[in-house]
Amino acid sequence: IDLRDNHQVPVHGIGVQGHIGGSGINGRTQQFFKECFDIQFNHSSEKWGCYLGVEKKVDYVFFGDSHSVSYITLIDKLANKHGVSIFYTGAFGCLPFIGAYPLNRIDQRENDCKLLSDRVFNFSRENNLKGIILAARWSFYIAKSKDRKSQLITEDITQPSSSEQSINAFINTFHNTVKAYNSID
Repeated sequence: IDLRDNHQVPVHGIGVQGHIGGSGINGRTQQFFKECFDIQFNHSSEKWGCYLGVEKKVDYVFFGDSHSVSYITLIDKLANKHGVSIFYTGAFGCLPFIGAYPLNRIDQRENDCKLLSDRVFNFSRENNLKGIILAARWSFYIAKSKDRKSQLITEDITQPSSSEQSINAFINTFHNTVKAYNSID
């Protein structure tokens, strides 16, 4: 199935509010989680994700933060059913938008979110994909309160960020991500 209109790559977003944890993860999802997600140095290492669906040239990329894990088994089943191949990668607290820098993350040397987003984009461009699926807990990156944890983001790592600046960075990097993927011929 070729979903492109005018040879542009569609960007599909999945929002999720809940989170699978502990006993909520089935065996197949746990296997994908261990083999595919939050791989150390995923922004630069040879192993940086895994393939879902059928074994052939990649049709789609599935990229997200930890909330994307809850969709792995479903997307694998659908990909197999429809004969498509999907490359999956992601990392905890990494917004799957081009140009978004997470603040207050001490693990950026091991899992650099901005470089991972760039890598996913370059992989998508080089493989002439039919589309990309982005999944995240979107509110995690824009809402900071006493009751909820959040991961504020910025477009400029040298500048401090507030909730308002994180919202602006979210909007800007979302638009830039859609524009970048739509520019792929």
